[in-house]
Amino acid sequence: MTTLLQRALLALSALMGLMTVGGILVFPHHLNPDVGLYLEMGQKVLDGQHPYVDYEEVNFPMIHWLNVLPAILSRLTGLPPTITFQVCMLGLIMLVCGLLWRLLSRQTLMA
Repeated sequence: MTTLLQRALLALSALMGLMTVGGILVFPHHLNPDVGLYLEMGQKVLDGQHPYVDYEEVNFPMIHWLNVLPAILSRLTGLPPTITFQVCMLGLIMLVCGLLWRLLSRQTLMA
């Protein structure tokens, strides 16, 4: 992989991170309605309710468990679940950017 392509991919990942941070700062509570519903389901699971038994749902249960982490962080910090969800997504984006940087730097060493 060429250095130019590596730099372009790194710049693209940095741009994605900046756009995410900007979106959080400009619209802190703006989420897709589905995401709000999934956050609510994560809170229900955290409260001990069971999917398909205590509340109706048509999706697979993994989405419920993935949204338990933002629900836990919301309860521990006192922040709204929308903010903790966005912080979790930002952390995931940063992790992916870091792994991409690491992978591309290894490619440079191998070339």
